[in-house]
Amino acid sequence: MMLIPFLTAYDPNDAPGGSVDPLGFGQGYDALAEALLPGTTNVANRPRYLSVLCLGALLGEEVAPGDRVARTRGRRLDCILRLERFWALANILSWRDDAGTEEWWRYPSGIRGLTYVGRHAEHLEVQGADRCSARFPMLSRQARYGAVGIYGAVAERLGLWDRKSLALKPDSGRALAERFRAETKAPKALLDAVRGDGDVSLKTLRRWGDRAHVTAETRPGEARYLREAFLRDGTRARVAELLADHPPRDTESAEEPELDRLERLGQAARERDHARDIAALIEMILAFEDTYRWCLLGFERVLFACSQAPGGAVALGALAQDPVLPQIGAAMSEVRRRFERALDALHELELGRAVASRLPDVLTFVQRVSTCGSDVAALVRTLLTRHTDVQRGKFDHGQRKMPWVEDRGGGLALTQARWGIDRADLTRPDDITPHAYRTRSADALIHASHYHGGAADRSATPGGS
Repeated sequence: MMLIPFLTAYDPNDAPGGSVDPLGFGQGYDALAEALLPGTTNVANRPRYLSVLCLGALLGEEVAPGDRVARTRGRRLDCILRLERFWALANILSWRDDAGTEEWWRYPSGIRGLTYVGRHAEHLEVQGADRCSARFPMLSRQARYGAVGIYGAVAERLGLWDRKSLALKPDSGRALAERFRAETKAPKALLDAVRGDGDVSLKTLRRWGDRAHVTAETRPGEARYLREAFLRDGTRARVAELLADHPPRDTESAEEPELDRLERLGQAARERDHARDIAALIEMILAFEDTYRWCLLGFERVLFACSQAPGGAVALGALAQDPVLPQIGAAMSEVRRRFERALDALHELELGRAVASRLPDVLTFVQRVSTCGSDVAALVRTLLTRHTDVQRGKFDHGQRKMPWVEDRGGGLALTQARWGIDRADLTRPDDITPHAYRTRSADALIHASHYHGGAADRSATPGGS
């Protein structure tokens, strides 16, 4: 199966940013993902980064011996960046895989700038160093693509800090930082090195890395403040309860697909009075993804036909012989009806009105596709018209982006934007990778915060089940 590349995240500063989105489903997706799990993102999926972020900001407020630097945003940022580099290096130094080997490239994913830090660890070993400072490169633009850029917006939405000033909220971000410092027994030598831009022994870093690494189990205090932050938003709390009560199922080959799990969550939500609007939102997500995958499948069939055509161009009429395109026209009527029913239900709910206002553009497109029926030529024209309009609305260095395929009179042909890129022979909507709806990031926060969901709460009360 070919995976369509699609980075999805609420935070516009997420790297590398943006999405392929050839048919203009991105705005609707953003609205749905934000409505389901507000303030979270797909890429901010390692909660320990939030603790590191807060501790770095806290150290920027503190004064090291002999240090008279003012407590400014710049100082907070400097301390966050230094702590992030020390912490990443501590992760690498303390790493051992199941076989006891130390190759940093085998390290579990989730560390920003892993390659930079791993190479620096190798350099220190070659040099025979026993101490190091935080003055080594990590990411080409650490402030943008590291902890501050990727986790900063989430920290603000969780109520941990103010993203503009990097100042911590006293009862949440500051409390989280203090518990993380205490429970991981952050060494004084490390804290002084962060505040004063000094150095620290590698042995000290390695020992701290055992307690503070990205996959380490959180202790009760850290977990408490992560939990309070995560559950602070009412919608997020209700979705978190569903996620905790219905964890992903393991299959023989992989974890349960997210959309399958969302379907289960929607069924459970319909049985809870306080979550029926969540059920309607999930049904809209499922209908949206059904629509997206059928439409993108049609577009991919056109790209595939163009890539296989002799001379690089395929006649529009020849696409009528495609084994998949006629199926798309037949399926779209029911797909459209499901979309319309879900959208109508969403309009009736307070939670869904803001989302519903961002979906009519996609609905209009879906309605146009559904009217094509068995007319493959009309279907292809509709898809390409939409794609061209979407591309013209995007800019790259001040220039409008080119469509990927265009009608050149003698046939449809790939443009320079996609010429030479191999296309897979996709035949089913299941071959199209759906958008991600942040549930895996939410699962990580649920685990780190020791939250057990509504089932645990009910079992602790008289009459609970």
